[in-house]
Order: sequence, then C-alpha cells, then structure tokens
Amino acid sequence: MTDGKTPFEVAPPWPGAKKTGRRLALARWLTRSDHPLTARVMVNRIWKHHFGVGLVKTLDNFGKMGMPPTHPELLDWLAGDFVRQGWSIKAMHRLMVTSATYRQTSILTPTLESQDPGNTLYSGCPSRD
Repeated sequence: MTDGKTPFEVAPPWPGAKKTGRRLALARWLTRSDHPLTARVMVNRIWKHHFGVGLVKTLDNFGKMGMPPTHPELLDWLAGDFVRQGWSIKAMHRLMVTSATYRQTSILTPTLESQDPGNTLYSGCPSRD
C-alpha cells in the first residue's frame, strides 16, 4: 500500500490490547498531512458538487480499477492548496466558485463545441437540469 517513503507501521493501540491496531494504523496513514490521497478525494468530491462531474469520474474508486483524472495537474494543485489552507472546505468552495472555469457561460458556440465535443476541457459550464 505504500510507496516505501511513507511508512505504514502497525502497533497495538495500547500495551496489552487484544486488538492488532491495523485499522488505527490505516486511519493514521490515510490522514497524514503529507498523504495526497485523502486531499485528492475530498477535492474531487467538491469539484463534482460544483461542476457535475469529478476530475476523476469514478468518485468511489481512485485505485487502479478507477478512471484516471482528466486533469491530473489541476487535481494535484487543488489538493495541495486544500492542505495549505488547513483542509478548509469553505476555502476550497470559494476558490472553485470564483474561478474563471466556474463563471463561464453554459452557452457553447459551434466552434467550442467542435473543438471540445465532450466538454472535457470545460469550454463551457455544464448546464444543470
């Protein structure tokens, strides 16, 4: 599960405990401030809330069986900013809704539609039904 750089150490939660401490070790490993996965998942869910689809379309699967991100550099930058802002969900919402991408019109011109037929480049704001 690790890349060799982030140790995953399992120890009983307290001396003499009858539990192995594996779940606690996993929770601590996932929520480390330098672990990128937790921030990426949260940012992706916030993005989906505002844009209708996540940067990773498979919200519940960031693993090898899930889809790759459409904009990996953006996802990494947003996750890094999320951590730098102290994991502030409010700050992330503010960043997204004040972005030029969010404030675009939902009216697509024929030129934009031919250049980006699936709107994967976010040429226009996806309309909500």
